[in-house]
Amino acid sequence: MRNSFRRLSVEPLEGRDVPGAVFTVVSAGTLFVIGSTQSDAVTVSQNALNQVTLTPGSGTTINGSTVPVTRPLFGSLVIGLGAGDDSLTFDLGSGLTIPGNLIVNYGVAGTGTKTTETVNAGQFALRVGGSIGIRYAAGNVTTTLDNLRVNGSVAVLHANGDSTLKIDNLAGAGTFSTIGGNLTVLNTRGVANNTLSDTNVGANVLFSNGLARASDNAAGSTTIQNANNTARAIIGGSLAITNLTGDSTTGNQVGDVMVRGSVAMNLGTGNFSAKIADVKVTSAPVSIGGSLMVRGSMAGQDTINLGGAGTGLRVGTNVAVATGNGNATIAINDLTVSGVTAIATGAGADSITVDGTSGAVGSNFNGSFALRTGSGADSVSINSGSATGATTTFRSMVGVSLGLGDDTLSLATAGKVRFLTPAGMPVVFNGGLGTNTKTVTTANVSGHAQSYINF
Repeated sequence: MRNSFRRLSVEPLEGRDVPGAVFTVVSAGTLFVIGSTQSDAVTVSQNALNQVTLTPGSGTTINGSTVPVTRPLFGSLVIGLGAGDDSLTFDLGSGLTIPGNLIVNYGVAGTGTKTTETVNAGQFALRVGGSIGIRYAAGNVTTTLDNLRVNGSVAVLHANGDSTLKIDNLAGAGTFSTIGGNLTVLNTRGVANNTLSDTNVGANVLFSNGLARASDNAAGSTTIQNANNTARAIIGGSLAITNLTGDSTTGNQVGDVMVRGSVAMNLGTGNFSAKIADVKVTSAPVSIGGSLMVRGSMAGQDTINLGGAGTGLRVGTNVAVATGNGNATIAINDLTVSGVTAIATGAGADSITVDGTSGAVGSNFNGSFALRTGSGADSVSINSGSATGATTTFRSMVGVSLGLGDDTLSLATAGKVRFLTPAGMPVVFNGGLGTNTKTVTTANVSGHAQSYINF
């Protein structure tokens, strides 16, 4: 008889994800929360220092259980939820402190609808000893962070898809959310709606909004203003807001803030608007310590508002505004510029108004003032709107050139204009080629004599 033997072996099973299965690992004081490629829902809360409670949402388990799990936290909190429709909630009902960094990574593969939010903020805060970093894969995402107290920087990276981001403070007037370092928000493509409200940032702020949504060329908006505080928020460094493409009637709005560095806006290639003026604050202007640069589109129609009646806008160095060949509208009210002002428009029918709806302050241009329009039927109005009691003051050379086209100039028909230009410096208004008209109320004009050419 022969004995027959069968060799035994272990065959690997086909890999598969368990829907909503989340696991936790603690290493060197850092808590890792690892999700699946399916839909995960997790709420993070805290009842005692150096520990957090993780509560699974419907259809989600944590460490194989559907009940809350409490884990130690002495360092960073790292959460990776992967693909799928995920929800991550930070419950601030009794406050939440993370000693190290907060890292949320939804991966780069797969798509899904993602929500990262704080709830029950009240008087309590999300405190992070290090920095916050959030990275999303492609898909529509929502990020809401209330009552932040972050010692380091905050960075949020969006892939393709519509995104909504809001950082604010809900603890009431007199309190601000705080970010000690930089705030960086990067959007690859889609409608990007960003709001920074009642928040102080210690260093630089960047909103880079990328390409518009492909289906309808919608670009979204970026808003910086207060909802609760009448005191200005502070950005310790510079502010930059950029759009590559897209249309937006809301556009960029910056108010109720003191920027210690410079401000730069790139409005992209579509029809866009930009406004720098207070919304909540009634006693102090928007203040920019460095320069202000607004670059419009090459072909779209831009609407740009600098300063608001009564509070205005102050710029510590230079102002530069440039638009493209679309019909541009530029309105300036109660603007004080310590350095040079340079405004240039393209070939469209452009409208430039200075102190058209000014308060009692009026605009002050301490450096040279240069305004150049391209071809097209352009109009320039200086203190000729509904202003009452305001005075527009130029303290250096003035050069206004209206280019080719049938242009109009209106000067001092509603309020006063002073040219405190030193002797030997020019004050010139040149209508350029075309049939041009001017209206000047000479009784409201004082100081240096003006030269009017081609009117």
